[in-house]
Amino acid sequence: MTVALDPDLTGLRVTSLAGLLGHVAALAADTATPPAWRLTAISDALTGYGDPDEPAAVITALLACSTEPATLTLERFTNGPLRYDSAARPVHRLVTGCEALDLHCCPGEPAIERFGQLVVDRGPTVADVSLVLLAGPGRLPRGARQALARTTIPFGKLLPGLERCPVYARRADGQDGYEIEAQAVMWWNGRPVAVAAEKIRLGWVMSLSKARQG
Repeated sequence: MTVALDPDLTGLRVTSLAGLLGHVAALAADTATPPAWRLTAISDALTGYGDPDEPAAVITALLACSTEPATLTLERFTNGPLRYDSAARPVHRLVTGCEALDLHCCPGEPAIERFGQLVVDRGPTVADVSLVLLAGPGRLPRGARQALARTTIPFGKLLPGLERCPVYARRADGQDGYEIEAQAVMWWNGRPVAVAAEKIRLGWVMSLSKARQG
């Protein structure tokens, strides 16, 4: 598998991702280790795939490569689990032509779209997220679709076995308050079920840099 990283990561191409990401996952697995130390270990593992001294580059590289849900990737750098917060109810609408290509369905099929934030308990907002989920039967269990309307569990942690197929991960300019933007198609049980997008907040990424300098 070969994934082209964003030009902001020097345009390098990453190969043998299974071994690399497995090593990164092992380094980050010890939740007793402070996030700043985990970030340093992951940075060292990713030397040559971006700027190992810049948290934004490390996170962008992981989101560009990893097949685990973005929530799990981001939790490696937080002081606690992420929850999903939303002030608005999910919107029912039809799948667009572009979304239909990603989801292997026909344009006009029913979908559920929701917007919210990934937030650390008693901590900062990490990212603004959106999800376009096929609403028809046959892709996801009925209980999972119903749970999306009321749960604070992020979609990436709601179903075991979700696989993330990255579409892009790129650096933002920070002017609108975001440092990283990413999008992926989520697969479950061998079929695409949703299109997920994340906008990682600049303030949270800056807090990672300060923690490493402290």
